[in-house]
Amino acid sequence: MKGETYRRRLWGFATGQYGYVRAADARGLGVPVVELGKLSACGLIRHVAYGLYRFDDLPPSRFDQFFEAVARVGEGAHLTGDAVLALHELGQVNPSVVRVGTSRRVRAKLPGWVTVVR
Repeated sequence: MKGETYRRRLWGFATGQYGYVRAADARGLGVPVVELGKLSACGLIRHVAYGLYRFDDLPPSRFDQFFEAVARVGEGAHLTGDAVLALHELGQVNPSVVRVGTSRRVRAKLPGWVTVVR
């Protein structure tokens, strides 16, 4: 496609993921992972966590925090417990932490608002 750039390719993908793109997504799109670092250095995307970036020019939504929590935990992760209720606006209160379930070990440094449940 004429005029196709790495940023455009990543942007098109990130719009379906609340502005987030992972290193694995970039590889799947044929974008070298090193380009994510270059785009971040230029201020075109924001480095959120190891292998996770966000296009801040895409407006935030109420789903961003849930997507980011699952993306930070990694492959095979899913929301669990009161996080699912909060996602669907079924809980009586919004929890202060997002509970993410996974069956594998998580070594990533996570912020205080993410709790991993095995």
